[in-house]
This record gives sequence, C-alpha cells and structure tokens, in this order.
Amino acid sequence: EINPFRDDSSARRARMSMFRVWAPVGLRALAWLALTVSLASLAKYVYIPASWYTTLGIRYPYGFEFEVWAWTGRNSGRLVLGWGPLLLAALLTIASSAFAPVDRPKWWTNNTYKVRSFLQRQLPPTRLWLAVSDGLTILDVILCMGLVALHAKYFLPPMISQHARIVKLRESGQVFRDPLWYMYFKVAGRQFGVLMFIDVYLLLLPIPRSSFLQDLAGLDHAAMIRYHKFLGLVTFYMLTLHALVTYAYWGFVGRFWREFWDWGTIRTINNLAGTLSWLCFILLAWASKDFIRRSSYQFFYRIHILGFLGFMVLGCIHYSGAWRFFTPGLLLWGVDLVQRAGMGMTPVPVLSADVDSEKDVTTLVLQHSQSTCPLGDIHLLVPAISRWAWHPFTIARATPAAGLTPGALTLHVKGEGQWTRALRRLAAAGAGRRLEVRASLPARSLPAPEPWAAAEAVAVVVGGIAATAAMPALRSLVEARRSGHQGPRRVLVLWAARHATEFLALDPVVGAAALAGDGWLTLELHLTRRPGCRHCGADPQGVRRSPSAGSSQDEELVALQAGQDPDPDPEPGPEPARGRGRGQSGEAAAGYRAVRKPQTGLVAVSASPLGTRNPCPLPPAHQGRLHLMALHLITFLGGFTGLILGWSWMAEAQTARESGALPRSHVTQLYGTVGATAIACFCVVGLGLPFAVLIAPPMLVRLWRGGAWRRITPPDADPGEEEARDLARVPVLAGGYNSSEGCSVDMGTLTVPGHGSIPILPRRPAMDEAFAELGLLHSRIDVLLAGAGGMGIARDAVT
Repeated sequence: EINPFRDDSSARRARMSMFRVWAPVGLRALAWLALTVSLASLAKYVYIPASWYTTLGIRYPYGFEFEVWAWTGRNSGRLVLGWGPLLLAALLTIASSAFAPVDRPKWWTNNTYKVRSFLQRQLPPTRLWLAVSDGLTILDVILCMGLVALHAKYFLPPMISQHARIVKLRESGQVFRDPLWYMYFKVAGRQFGVLMFIDVYLLLLPIPRSSFLQDLAGLDHAAMIRYHKFLGLVTFYMLTLHALVTYAYWGFVGRFWREFWDWGTIRTINNLAGTLSWLCFILLAWASKDFIRRSSYQFFYRIHILGFLGFMVLGCIHYSGAWRFFTPGLLLWGVDLVQRAGMGMTPVPVLSADVDSEKDVTTLVLQHSQSTCPLGDIHLLVPAISRWAWHPFTIARATPAAGLTPGALTLHVKGEGQWTRALRRLAAAGAGRRLEVRASLPARSLPAPEPWAAAEAVAVVVGGIAATAAMPALRSLVEARRSGHQGPRRVLVLWAARHATEFLALDPVVGAAALAGDGWLTLELHLTRRPGCRHCGADPQGVRRSPSAGSSQDEELVALQAGQDPDPDPEPGPEPARGRGRGQSGEAAAGYRAVRKPQTGLVAVSASPLGTRNPCPLPPAHQGRLHLMALHLITFLGGFTGLILGWSWMAEAQTARESGALPRSHVTQLYGTVGATAIACFCVVGLGLPFAVLIAPPMLVRLWRGGAWRRITPPDADPGEEEARDLARVPVLAGGYNSSEGCSVDMGTLTVPGHGSIPILPRRPAMDEAFAELGLLHSRIDVLLAGAGGMGIARDAVT
C-alpha cells in the first residue's frame, strides 16, 4: 500500500538537488531586484513617505529644549534607499556563493548563453566602434538608452514646469526687469548639476577591483572600467554644461562676479567651491587621455586620485548634500580597499626571479596560502622601485596551497615601461639579495565568469607573452572537462610569437590536454621569425647553449653597486634566452632569487610604516563568506558613523542659533564646511573601523605566527647573518621549487614534461583557413584575442 505522506529518500534527494541548482539563481535574482529598487529610488519611482521622517530622524542629545536633529529623517530616508539595496544585494550575492557549483539543466545553460551572446554582439560598423569606444554591443545600447531615459526623467519635467510658469506670468500682464527667458537658463543650469550628481552615483560603482557587482553581472574588472570611462565622459559633459549655463545666467542678470566669487555667504550653495571642483575634474579628465596614460601611467594614476579628491571635497563644499551621490560607490570601494590593505601589508616570498633579456621578460614565482588556484590579475608593489606604484599583471600559472605547504604563482612580466624595466634590472642584478614584493589579489565571492561554458566552438588567437592572459581561461576549460562539466566541443589555439622562448608561458596542464589525443583541444605554435640560436637557445650547429652564456647580470650588478644606472633598454645582442621560464638554478629553490635595492635615488624601506619586512605567503583577501559579509556590514556602519560625526557640527551650530548665540548668516556659511567634514569623516571611519575590527587582528596573528617581531637584531650584527636568518624563515614548497616542472624548448619543438612535444611551425598562423575549417563543422565560433593591443573577446559570430 502506497502512503502519499511517506517521505521517499529518492524524492528527498531530488528536492535537495533542485534546491542546490535553483537556490543560487533565486538569491541572485533577489540581488538584481534590490539593485533595481536602488535605481528606481534614484529615478524617484520609489520613495519614503514624508510622514516617516520624524520616526527615522535622530534627535541631537545636546539640543536642550530646541528641536534640533543630529541626523534628519530625510537623510535617513536617503540612506535607506541609497545604501540599503546595495548592502542587501551584496549579502545575497555572497550567500549565493555558499552553494557548490552544479550543472544546471541544459535548456537553462543554452538559453543563458544565447541571451549573453545576443547582448554582447557587436553592432556595425564594427571597425569604427572598435576604434572609437572599444566596440559597441547591444548591451551598451540598452544601458545608454536607460541613462538617456534617466536624464530625461530629471531634466524635462522641471523645464516643462518652468515653461508653464513663464507662460502664466506673460498672460498676467506683469512687467519684469529681465526677460523671462532668462529663467530657462536658471532651471537648466540647476538640472544639469542634478544630472551630474546622478552620473557620479553611477560612475563610482564600477571602480573596485573586486566587488559583488562583478560577481553578479559576470564581468571582470576591465569590463567594469570600460563603463567607468564612459560614465566619466558623460559626467564631464554634464558638469561642464552645469557650469557654463549657470555662468550664462549670471551674466544675463548682471550678477556674474558677485556670484562667481561667493564662498557661501549668499546662500547654502558655495559657488566658488563649485568652480574649483569643476577645474579639478578638468585636470582629472585631461590626465585620463590615452596618450598620457600610456606614456606615464604613474602620472595618470596620481593626478587621477588627486583630481578626484579635489572634485569630491570641493563638490561637497559646493553642495553639502552631495554625500548621498558619492558614498554608495565609495562604500563598495572601501570594502575592496580594506581587503587589499590586509594582503599588501607584508612582503610575499619570492621563490625565483629570472630574466630573459632576449624577449625582455622577467619571470617571478611568488608564494600564496590559498587552498584554491587564484587565476586572473594580481597587483604588485616593489618598494625599491616605487612606494605607491601598484602594477597589474596576469597570473600565468598557479598551484594551490595544501595544509601548511604554500602554493606558487608564476608571473611573466614584459618590459614595456619604466616600472617593468626597473624590475628587470633588479631581478637581473640579484646575487643572493632579497627582492621585496607586495601583492594583492582580487577577492571574488563567486567563481570567475566562464563565457565559453555553453559555447559550441572556441578559437583562441594569442601573440607572444600575451598568451599569459589566455592561460587561466584555457586551464579552467581543461579542469572543467576533467571534472565532467559541460564545455565547448572544440577549442583551437593559434599562438604566434617572435621568440620560441615565449612559448614557455604555456601551462603544462593545457599542453597535456592538447597532447591527450581526444581532439577537443588543438594547439598550434607559430614562430614568426627565422628560428636560430637567438630564439631557441641553440647555436646553428644545434648544440644547446648554457642558460648563463653571454649573461650581463654581473655587469648590471657592478653598475648598481657603483651607484650607476645601467642601460635601461639595452640593445638586443646575440646572447641566448636565460632560463626556461621557471627558474635558472638551484639557488632559487633554496628561497629567494632576489636583489638588493639600487644605491641611486631615494627609495622607500618599506611599502607601509605598519608593515614588516619579514615575508609571509600571500594570504586570501578574506577569511570566508561570513567574514566578507561582516566586512560589508562594518564598512557601511563605519560610513554611517562618520557621516553623523561630521554632521554633528551643524547640529551644534543650529542649537547655538536657536539659543541666539549665533546669527543665521553664520550657520548658512557652515554648510560647505560641514559637507567637507562629513565626507572626510565618512572616509576615515568607513575605512578605519573595518580594518581595525576585521582586517588587523588576523593580520597580526599571521605576522606573529611568522615570527615578524620575534627577532631582535644586535646593532653590530653582520648583515649577511641577518639576511640568512630572514631567508631561513621563508616557507618553501615541499621538496623545494622544481624548475623542471615547466615546458622546455629544444630543436624546434616545445616539450611538455611527461606528455610529449608540440612542433613549432616557422610561419604565421593562417587564421582565415582555420576559421573556415571550424565554420564547416560548427554554426558559431567564439573568439578570444590576446596580444600587444590588449585582450578582449571578439563577440562577432564567425560562420
């Protein structure tokens, strides 16, 4: 007899399986709904009734019998609608990561892939849009239309209302001193300022290197920065229109100089501070030009930060309520900053630092303590080069940490600028000296997006050392296929390089999959220059040269010790490639293959006055999901506390005004000062509170376990002995670091250890023929491009 109320075990397992599949989807859908509420509140479609303001306000405790508010109910309503949906969306996104990745139904995967592919389709003329704005997709058009609609929602109703008012005044027959059409400029100038602040709200959301928005949207930091650049351009135009139209109105009514030089004495709006804020943004926009950013990235970066700080502080002096547009994006950025601060406070052990002078590539191997393989981008800081310059690089290879045994991260740094060439000189001059490197990794709560999970066929076209950018994606495809997950039916990799040693960047896992013989992954290596002793480390007779032959490391070391600057960009000589991409000698296995700092110039001893010089494996950005949730909560709480602390000045002034101790004009002039004080307190407390509560304690524990403060060095101690003790504290991989784990180039082939060899073809890749062959077998081909011009996914369908 069948009991319908009996809980069958198979049915229970089916329900749990469905829950694991659809619960993350539901949580992310709720997160998107929360973001929609935030945007709807920005467009005034969602609002808090005015009757609630009294309940939401915080009365000033020292206001005596006067009705003075330390924090008004209107400001509380702005916080609830401006910060609340963002915090809720962040917590829901992090909670969705608690579910283990599972294969969803094929119909869901295919339809999701089709929607994403449709949104990422490039619109014609493709070449024009790629040259002007890095391409124009259907998603870009939809977002632009939404931005235009938001602007129209704020701009048109006040203009229409003003027009009706002017018509009514004209019909009344009254005589006015100024023409009534001057009023159009007054309203338009004000509304352009409102639009500018709305754009600022959207402008700051994409700037964190890692945030829940990237996880939720499935975009990386480069894609988010692309939208940041576009919104920055729109913000600049709105701000410029706000300034010029307002100036025109002042000129029309004959009050230009009086209004221009006003520092908050006429009304609560500080006009001169607004002009200075506009000038700061002009400086920021000028420094963001491509030719400036590419010629001197550090100049761009510093001017960008200083210009933004001036724009923000002066903007809050100009309008004290500007904090509600700046703070949402700054809160997300603050969560990212405190995580990076915890990672970058201590140096990271360097297992090896090798230089290949022929292809101008420096290979670094760093230690990390994460149980998973961090792939993607990593930011490095070398205090011997610059105390503040963090440079992004792509992780070429990663091995996970196991228990107390740390993992390793391999980086290939191409000498393209002053910073990378300085790193090359330091690594080349290494003679047992330590290379102090600090690093930070992006903190993702969800796995990195895999745009090819449901692709039918993928063609990967890479050039030179830029193949490093494609290796993480290829490795993720290989590992997903090994674990039984769905993936592309065919992957074709076309790799062209000028030097055969550049193929050493190949991940052995990817190479082994290409040699497995199952046919789903094809790897073609193309050498675009004539092979010979300069490209593969062999002389014309085929005799293998020593990696150290023709080395100029000794000469560079002598130059550095003599206080001289070696040639920053030496002419290429006939010497062979040095090393094989993973290490040169057994000295690297013992600990550091590192350098001493140059004796010329002013260099910083440490990257942070609170940091130590005792190396520790690179820690994770956070200690788990609960820790990341707490970081968001404490950061938002710290920001709120800072705002109330800054605004308490105004509450005290209003109390004095009510008691007759201060005139009303004095309180009016305080609005700008209070606005600047509030945003400053917001930044200090919003960053300091989560760092002190959640970042500093585990960092101190990590330093104590690593013995950072247990060493007391006598004043007359031998520096060599001190360095030996430092190196002895560096944790190394079990069994040492084996440089033979990587691939090797010999006699026109690339050898993958334990799996075989891949031939190196002496010609350029025939991409048209390769695409045509794939097109005969597959209806759609996704293309990944990685080269000197940058990396991006070509979203055109190749048929």
